[in-house]
Amino acid sequence: MTRKTGYLVSLATSALIWLAAYLIITNTPLLMLLVRVPALTASIFLGTLLVDLFGHMIAYRLYGIETKLTFFMLGEAIHPIEKHEYRKKRENWAHLARIQLSGAMANLLFIFIALIFSVAKILDYHHFVQIVLINCLFMISSLIPLWELDGGRFAKLLFDSTPKRHDMGRALMMISCLSFLFLVAYLQLYPVFLYVLLIYITGLLYAAVSSKRRASKSPRAISKKERHQLTAFYLTLVIIPIILLLVIRFKHLPY
Repeated sequence: MTRKTGYLVSLATSALIWLAAYLIITNTPLLMLLVRVPALTASIFLGTLLVDLFGHMIAYRLYGIETKLTFFMLGEAIHPIEKHEYRKKRENWAHLARIQLSGAMANLLFIFIALIFSVAKILDYHHFVQIVLINCLFMISSLIPLWELDGGRFAKLLFDSTPKRHDMGRALMMISCLSFLFLVAYLQLYPVFLYVLLIYITGLLYAAVSSKRRASKSPRAISKKERHQLTAFYLTLVIIPIILLLVIRFKHLPY
């Protein structure tokens, strides 16, 4: 698939995603009670996905890898162009790990920009809250350390770079950092956060157990210092949206 074709297919898929979100909202009575303008909410949802996508594209470009879009939302949507495919295969794993986290970082930046517009009275406060909610929930979902999600790819790179004897210790440390906040969210927000915590625990333990034994000796593996930094960065990107959701809950803002 050429780059031009990829953009056209992604544009068509984006329109279908917007339509699907709009139909789900308008045909769900509970959502209609919470949403003032369904078309705008569907647009915010689509914008959240696009911000995540372009965050990855920018990160690839910063590491000198040009990309193209493929079928949006089904599998990995961004691939290096043919002449740069070899660069990704030879890229340092720390760089690839940062690329996987760049989508969530872009969503966080989106929230910050929305806050500026809200403070400046350019953006309606209710719409700002919707942007925060949708982006936070999307970040928490995309960073789940399983499957082909951003979090799953990041966890594989991280634990493959960690010596096998330290894998389980790192996983348990990460679980302990996340558990308290997820339990608070479970008690103060929705019971579903307990299940999300269990999914995170499962993903981290699986990544630790299934990591390749000799991969940490690869010259492309993440260094010890970078492993600590990237672990802290990943945990921060998971924790911040939970805190934002709790702030919204405690301030009794409209859902």
